[in-house]
Amino acid sequence: MTNDSAIFFCIEYYILWINLNIDAGFLATPSRFVNSFVFYGLSLSATSLGGNDYLDFFVSGLVEVPAYLLCLVTLSRFGRPRPLSASLGFAGLVLVAIVAVPHS
Repeated sequence: MTNDSAIFFCIEYYILWINLNIDAGFLATPSRFVNSFVFYGLSLSATSLGGNDYLDFFVSGLVEVPAYLLCLVTLSRFGRPRPLSASLGFAGLVLVAIVAVPHS
């Protein structure tokens, strides 16, 4: 795909998006579903870090305390859509950047 065709594709997609006028709740449901499974998957796999199972689980729970405080501040200041879009965009960029990291 050339650069011009990629830009044209993005413009067509944006026009289609505006014309469809899709409800935001319809789009938020898969996002909540995936985010919940990733959160619980990471929480439950914290005991496979290689150390003491109880200590690893405690540390993973302890890390959530500042995360919840940061969420309270961020959501009260910016609302829900912007931080969610930023965090999902950042996660997508990290997943794309993983391709550049060598295996060994």
